[in-house]
Amino acid sequence: MRHRGNSKIKRQHHMIDELDGFMREIEKWEEITAINPGEIKTCRHNDRLKVTIQYKTDYGVKCLARSHGAVQEFYIVSSDPQRCIDRLSQYILDAMY
Repeated sequence: MRHRGNSKIKRQHHMIDELDGFMREIEKWEEITAINPGEIKTCRHNDRLKVTIQYKTDYGVKCLARSHGAVQEFYIVSSDPQRCIDRLSQYILDAMY
């Protein structure tokens, strides 16, 4: 796998601050098969990392990460998207606030 190495995280794009650590934690979950970060864009968010779940897809979950004036979408490919959403929701509540 060209952009992954031994990880589930695709390394084709850079990542916003703190998102790499978040992704390294959730890539350990057995229901996650891949994490694909998208492009970084600017926004008006000037706070620490905030991850939000956008919606469930046929093969996983679309999420947004905002941190220090940047926003990045990322997709989580999962064998069980609903379980992934449930775990992500709880993890975001516990780890980020």
